Amino acid sequence: METMNTRVSIGLDVDDVIAGFYSAMCKKFGKEEIQTDIWDSKGYCKFIVDNFDKIRLDEEFWRTLPVLSSPESITFDFDYYISSFPIEMFEARRAWLKDNGFPDKPLLCSKDKLTTCREYGINVLIDDKKSTISDVMCGGDVLGIWFRPHYMIEDGQDIDNLNQVMDIIESYA
Repeated sequence: METMNTRVSIGLDVDDVIAGFYSAMCKKFGKEEIQTDIWDSKGYCKFIVDNFDKIRLDEEFWRTLPVLSSPESITFDFDYYISSFPIEMFEARRAWLKDNGFPDKPLLCSKDKLTTCREYGINVLIDDKKSTISDVMCGGDVLGIWFRPHYMIEDGQDIDNLNQVMDIIESYA
């Protein structure tokens, strides 16, 4: 994708952008799916941190996450999936993407997305974690687009549907 003679390389997060990780955790552990700050590990979503080890290596869990954003909602070309997940579940994540009809793109497992973006030449990252967006924006060389899933209560999102991505990118061109 070219914008103003500059190559735009886009990384797309998976969990809580295209895959419903929070929804799956709620279902698995009998929690009501409410509007909440899914990154608040001390509030309602503490159960996610408390139970993560129970799903960490559960291939069935990772292969059966619900689709949050359909492949058809991705109205832009992108270069990589970049996501934080247990590396042992790499093949399960790849299978989930294929089984749900998502574009065949390289999959990167990352615990430090700014470093990964720099390493792979990614200059736009779409992610649901506001602190990740802040980190990449503060780095100065990656545009972070905050995706807010429907169950996130915090306001001020950049987008809540992937078909809005190009409007954001073009506004920065």
